[in-house]
Amino acid sequence: MAPTVLCNNYHHTFSTQEPYPRPADGITLSDVEVALQLTTIHEEQAEVNRYNLEIARLQPGDAGAGKLETERDKLLMRISERRNSAPAMRRTPVELWDIIFDHAVASWSNDLQLPSDYSLSVHFDHGPWKLDGSHITSRSGEVRVLAPPLILSQVCSHWRKLAHSMPRLWSSISMDIYGLRADIRPLLKVFFNNSAGHPLSVRIIDSEWQAMDYSSPQLEPTINAGYDPKKAGLDAFLSLMREMHRCAELRLDVDSDVVVGSQPRDQPYPTFPILRSFITTVTAYREPKLQWFWSAVRQAPQLRHAAVDYHDHIPPIPFERLTSLKIHITTSLRPFVALMPTCDSLETLHVQLFRTELLEPAQDQQEAAPPIMVTSLRNLTVLAYNTHDLQLFFSSITLPSLTTLCVSWIKPETMPIRPLSERPWQCIHDTLRRSACSLKCLSLKLSTSIFVDTSQALCRIFEHSLKLTTFTLMLYESYEPPLLHFPSFSSRTEELSSLCASKSRKDQNCGEYAVVRRIEIQKAAGNAWGNRRVTASRARNL
Repeated sequence: MAPTVLCNNYHHTFSTQEPYPRPADGITLSDVEVALQLTTIHEEQAEVNRYNLEIARLQPGDAGAGKLETERDKLLMRISERRNSAPAMRRTPVELWDIIFDHAVASWSNDLQLPSDYSLSVHFDHGPWKLDGSHITSRSGEVRVLAPPLILSQVCSHWRKLAHSMPRLWSSISMDIYGLRADIRPLLKVFFNNSAGHPLSVRIIDSEWQAMDYSSPQLEPTINAGYDPKKAGLDAFLSLMREMHRCAELRLDVDSDVVVGSQPRDQPYPTFPILRSFITTVTAYREPKLQWFWSAVRQAPQLRHAAVDYHDHIPPIPFERLTSLKIHITTSLRPFVALMPTCDSLETLHVQLFRTELLEPAQDQQEAAPPIMVTSLRNLTVLAYNTHDLQLFFSSITLPSLTTLCVSWIKPETMPIRPLSERPWQCIHDTLRRSACSLKCLSLKLSTSIFVDTSQALCRIFEHSLKLTTFTLMLYESYEPPLLHFPSFSSRTEELSSLCASKSRKDQNCGEYAVVRRIEIQKAAGNAWGNRRVTASRARNL
């Protein structure tokens, strides 16, 4: 452009630049074009600053100043138009898109049958159930596939680039290997590739047990067409097992035969170099054809959390490396209790004891375990059917670091009530006294039929829990009328609240810190192991 003359006497001029071309309307700019427009805006803004400096040097009302102001205003308008040509979503930081996409994937499904915390969910729809547990005849029998990242990547080219640049978005897979009507491996490969080496979270289930029988009419059209759903399921399982070197979280809910059928023949056995969490219902620990699998789990160097079943044999997992363990025990407690001192890093333990039989005194003596100490354990949850298991577990264990204790004792309807001396209060009291720990949270979940002599029992427990700040009591009862000897819920709440308050004042007078600062009592009606409804709840801050 020709320079603007500001003063004829001194031949003072102001040179201006040729305006950059403006993008055409209705055209979606590429990433390169957007970057060019942003650079141009930066240069034009610098030009505006040069105009402002020159205008400030001129006298107000000067003809040259008015001309510069007009040119500057035109330049500002071009900058505004150029900014509008770069879509706002392309100026959004990638970090913000990461949060948006992550939330979209997590909240995508509104179907309770599909897990919402996986990037890819492939599950067989067995249809609704009747109240008696059987299927309704008109069931769909479809394989449902939910893949939110794939849908997001199909919105536009920009979203596709964003989604493909977020490997974590593609890194969690939940796969039901039952009833597959097509080869699912190409879809798995898309998620394997787009996760780009990011640690995987994998859940593999086999829902065949929900089909009621092995010749499910839902699969007949597929079988008659010559397609083998079992082979498709095994192929999907093998495809996932080949990625186990990237797996950080693995949940395996399949029959042992499925794992046996996946035994590699012409390639190296899978390993778990980064596995941190392992949950499984597979219990064939001594099966020769599964030793390659259990050996890989046992040697997983990063494994810290496990949830397993213990029926006949101790699970072959690295107990010494675990910080968190959930174990379901249906056999003798003694081998597991004897193993606990080797759990040097264990901080959280959840034990489910599902032996419903009552042992004879001779068996009690045989079950007795030697005293043990677990110095690292801080959080303990014990769920049991009978007092014998509770007594056996607590009578031999010392927990000096324990801060949170939850004990659930649900009495089956067919189990008779034993004398008061055999109820779990004394063994819990002895463990706390022996451990001299700084227990802060105590939770008891009991059947109303075994909830007797509360005040005296809790008082003994509180005597060795001077750091206790929260106490929760949940009482379960059936839908039948409550027992006549059971006190009213309201009066029991007031009794326990007064007990905790008086205990706090007593400790304050002795120079100790106040103990229970909050007490909560709930009463739930319904089957102890089925659906429950809370019929009353009382909470009090002390």
